[in-house]
Amino acid sequence: MFGARWEAAAPVLAWLAAGGFVSVLIGCNDTVFMVRGRPLCTFYVSIIYTGLAVVGFAVCAPFGSAYLALPFVAPFIVTLPFSAWMVTLVTTVTLGDWLRATAPAVGAAFFMFVSVRLLGSLLDAFGTTARLLVLCPTGALIYVSTLMLFGRSTTTKLLELFRKSARYDLPRLIK
Repeated sequence: MFGARWEAAAPVLAWLAAGGFVSVLIGCNDTVFMVRGRPLCTFYVSIIYTGLAVVGFAVCAPFGSAYLALPFVAPFIVTLPFSAWMVTLVTTVTLGDWLRATAPAVGAAFFMFVSVRLLGSLLDAFGTTARLLVLCPTGALIYVSTLMLFGRSTTTKLLELFRKSARYDLPRLIK
């Protein structure tokens, strides 16, 4: 979409997007730590992530810019399970409970990713803007539909939350 000058950045941005998804799960765990009065848990996860990222950067830097996203994404592979395990220590949630709670969103995201990649390859003949105009809403629809299918209770709760927040009288809320 931005032209040939930005083509080299596409793989880096793709990896960073994947890391962003995992960081959202870690962010949810961080919220649990804060609510439970255990901010040090967030600190421990951050220290492990930072240490791994610094080492990863030192290892990957000589290989060029295409590999610079790896040191920021790969540490999530270690810190996410560690963070989930720490949630089990500060709550009554078991690791199985945590996995069952996150599985619908993770599965829907994976299914959306695969679907959009396949559809995107079929639309190669179209321009970048046209592909984006088709793939973005299609991806959102696939994600929401898959989440409704496999995580109905979560989706229902989210929709109810949106409905309630839409009913608030914003001027009254600001006063």
